Amino acid sequence: AVTTVIAVLSGLAAGLIPALRLARLDLNSALRADGRGSVGGERAWAARSVVIGQLGFACAAMILASLLALSALRSSRSTLPFDPDTLLIGRVELQGLPYIEARQRSDFYQQLLNRIQQVPGVSAAAVSSRDLVNPGVYSHFDIAGRESDRGQDRPGAFLEVISRDYFQVIDRKAISGRLFGSEDGIDSTPVALVNQSLAERFWPGRSPIGERLRRDEDGAPWATVVGVVPDLNIEGIGNRAPAAGWYLLQDQTGWGWLDLLVRVQGDPEAMIAPVREAVAAIDPDQPIHTITTLRERTRIGLAGLQIIGSMAAIFAVAALILVAVGVYGVMSFAARRRTREVGLRMALGASAGSVTTLLVKRNLGRTLLGIGSGLALGYALALPLQPVLPAVSIFDPWLYLAVGAVLASAALLASWLPAWRASARDPLDSLRAE
Repeated sequence: AVTTVIAVLSGLAAGLIPALRLARLDLNSALRADGRGSVGGERAWAARSVVIGQLGFACAAMILASLLALSALRSSRSTLPFDPDTLLIGRVELQGLPYIEARQRSDFYQQLLNRIQQVPGVSAAAVSSRDLVNPGVYSHFDIAGRESDRGQDRPGAFLEVISRDYFQVIDRKAISGRLFGSEDGIDSTPVALVNQSLAERFWPGRSPIGERLRRDEDGAPWATVVGVVPDLNIEGIGNRAPAAGWYLLQDQTGWGWLDLLVRVQGDPEAMIAPVREAVAAIDPDQPIHTITTLRERTRIGLAGLQIIGSMAAIFAVAALILVAVGVYGVMSFAARRRTREVGLRMALGASAGSVTTLLVKRNLGRTLLGIGSGLALGYALALPLQPVLPAVSIFDPWLYLAVGAVLASAALLASWLPAWRASARDPLDSLRAE
């Protein structure tokens, strides 16, 4: 939406402003009134303003469009830290009278995992509140000894609720401490895991094991940290940097809407039916939704980003074409007004190349000013977009340099063409021009 607004403003700056100004002028009388063809006073200022405004708005539009396109491209090329072709994912949403109590929900998932792990071809199974593609739930929490009032800022991180074998399914080990084990259950002391980013953020230089965390929720118990695990894409696939995250055990939270993760051997498609049968064997009325491979889930999850990236690329090209056409039009108008000046210079011995260079140089300053202001405007407009563009840095110097270089090249080429045409004209014809 922001890119669209900038592109529309670029079009208005490129077409509406000069059109309104020129509509009030009689072109023939204006050309005659300029004596030797030099742009003067108000018209010179208007021409410079149009070029600077065009370049500024187009540059800002190209920066925003390029950031969107680059974010989509990097996200679509993101790789998961485990094999997506041997992992099935399906959504289970427990609801209704049989699953009102947290213990009932925990019992269902424990039975389901035990049954699925007995299916031939299944190497491991787990449940998670996240499907490994989309982000986890951002949750505020308290740290024992650092509690803050509800009205004050509280620490926060992405939370994922998992079963015991979750890290076995994704083939990851604890960095320090331990993972959730058989000794952890609904009636035992609540436990938690933190990832490396969270540990370094809140306990720099020391171990967080033994610390206690509590969700920002009425009645939530304190959970003791028992292990530190590697950073995963807990903020969603395609993100630029690891995010702080922590994990709670499903048995101790009673969450009912979870994703089933099944690591299989052989053809994953052939395992979809046995997984559905395992769910039906426990509760025939409980469906499992959209069960598919992780690769397919990733493709679906990134489809929207790819569409956005394609549209952003189209906007960037449109902005480039717009500024090239606009600068060419303004320079053509300026070159026509200098027709007699060009003829006089060439009649006095100036070469066509020197005249062309002179005309282009006159546009160089406004080109640099327009691009410079556009880079600043683009950065200012991009700052609020950083949270939705996690795969890129809003201030990527190479991106800004590339946008500036492309725009400068297009503007200089658009300036050179009318200047070259003016210098290629016969000097006598130029001197006789009205």
